[in-house]
Amino acid sequence: MGDETNRGGRASADTLVAEFQDLGLSPYEARVLTVLLEVGSANSVQLARLAKVPRTSTYAILESLGDKGVVQRLPGEGPATWTAVARDDVLERLEAVLAAAQEERLRQHRARSARVREVLAQALPEAPATPRAYIHLLTCASQARAAEERLMNEATAEVLGFRRAPWPTPADEPDATLRGAPGRGVSTRMLYQAAQVEDPEAESVRELLAADQGAGVENRVVDELATRFMVGDRRVAVVAMMDPFMFDAGFPVTIVIEHPGVAQLLAELFELKWAAARPALPPTIKAITSPPADTNDG
Repeated sequence: MGDETNRGGRASADTLVAEFQDLGLSPYEARVLTVLLEVGSANSVQLARLAKVPRTSTYAILESLGDKGVVQRLPGEGPATWTAVARDDVLERLEAVLAAAQEERLRQHRARSARVREVLAQALPEAPATPRAYIHLLTCASQARAAEERLMNEATAEVLGFRRAPWPTPADEPDATLRGAPGRGVSTRMLYQAAQVEDPEAESVRELLAADQGAGVENRVVDELATRFMVGDRRVAVVAMMDPFMFDAGFPVTIVIEHPGVAQLLAELFELKWAAARPALPPTIKAITSPPADTNDG
């Protein structure tokens, strides 16, 4: 019966040691405090033996527990004797110590965050705008058309384009956004495939090109364009990714690429094609959009 009681007492003591550690005590501090609560008072030699801690460390452990307010030295002569404060006071003071430690860690964390904020402000003085992906996939004609219109509306210097089927809107439908760019001082040049302009039945297309040129858009034709794209200010591009094996599989996936490097490459390809291109319209059609010649010699 006595052995069972001792085993039960030891188990309770071990549990108490573990709980004290959860409240912020070191393993040695928890053992010493538990012994003092069990025996009432003891000197450092007795505590070293009962708590199974190094004798040379016992005094420092007691001093630390004293700083936390959970043990105190009893007055008197001879070897120093220590006791624990009242049990309820032990828990209150350990909670206060733990709260103070957490508050100090929080204070240090805030101070560290403030230092990091200063370093960030010095290293990256200008905060970036709201981040967004520089590649966007569009899957229908209306999205592609909206992307092209945005490109043309946001351009401030130049718009270049390979204009070929498939069209986001009907090929013979006026493009008000395209015609509006030159009016804002934006250099606007478009390349078309010769077949789509020179076909005898493409009269409506030629009339639209004539109106575009009258608005300031420069148009030329080449025999073949590999795909359809537009480039704005050599900064952003809208590219139709036509299926190379299924040309009639519906409107292609369109990619919006907000990357100056890619846009510059497409612009350089455009310039090569433009240099080898020919006028989009014969002189007779051009004359429709040009001011009449002044025949009055006097």
